[in-house]
Amino acid sequence: MRSRRKKRQREEDAEVEIDAEVKTGEQVETGSGREGVQVEGDRRVPKINVVLDAPKPSPPVWYQLEPMDVAAAQRTRVYRRKGFLSEAAIQRIVQRIRSLDLQPYTNSAVDIVGNRAVHCTSYLHTRDAFARHFPKLRSRVIALAAEANREEQWGWDEIEKSVAVRCAEYHEMDVRGTLPEFKHYDLGSIVTVDIMLEPSPRGGCFQTLEANGKLLTHEFRAGDALVFVAHKYHRVSPVKRGHRRVLVMELWNGIERTCGHRCERPWEDCDFSEP
Repeated sequence: MRSRRKKRQREEDAEVEIDAEVKTGEQVETGSGREGVQVEGDRRVPKINVVLDAPKPSPPVWYQLEPMDVAAAQRTRVYRRKGFLSEAAIQRIVQRIRSLDLQPYTNSAVDIVGNRAVHCTSYLHTRDAFARHFPKLRSRVIALAAEANREEQWGWDEIEKSVAVRCAEYHEMDVRGTLPEFKHYDLGSIVTVDIMLEPSPRGGCFQTLEANGKLLTHEFRAGDALVFVAHKYHRVSPVKRGHRRVLVMELWNGIERTCGHRCERPWEDCDFSEP
């Protein structure tokens, strides 16, 4: 058993190391189709372009995949995968994130105390950086979401084929950083995956408000992943000492986004522009 566990850990580290070798500006293919060609059965035929009154492309057949009802989501459990990332993998990921030099943002008044930001969010999917620099990690996160869906019986069919990354976020909290709302949830997403990179030594606990009204604190150590239905209420208690660093990935039934924010348009064009 121990040798299998070590073998799996070496494989996971190797995957993350491959991700870290992707150079800035290098493109990673995400599809096999070619522009101007469509497929009918086993034949490739020229694509017909309609200029006047052309309808927008129809969403894929799995378009009907819907987020869980908010009330039902509160009755689901958080799925924990211990040691999803090794310590070495975490170090490589953090180094790569810092090398991307992305603009960190604050999202609400509670993120600033005095003149100091205590909670900053960097959007790793900006300009497709997450898919280009962390393709293996992206694949593992989607596979983990599918695993949680099966184990917890959330009820979505073939979720790994039906979701895309809505946003990949790097959250940094210092003392007094918090996500204070007790009924916060990720509206419009299907599943959320949190990965702990650096837990705070005191405070900064991941908590969920359960259907029975009780507040549940979840064990969440460095390298662990927590997977939960996106419409489940969740929060982070105030950091009281040290720092807290977490990767957050929301998966939705929509287009894989590359705009530098948490997009609210699953299929339409996004007009967001970076400052």
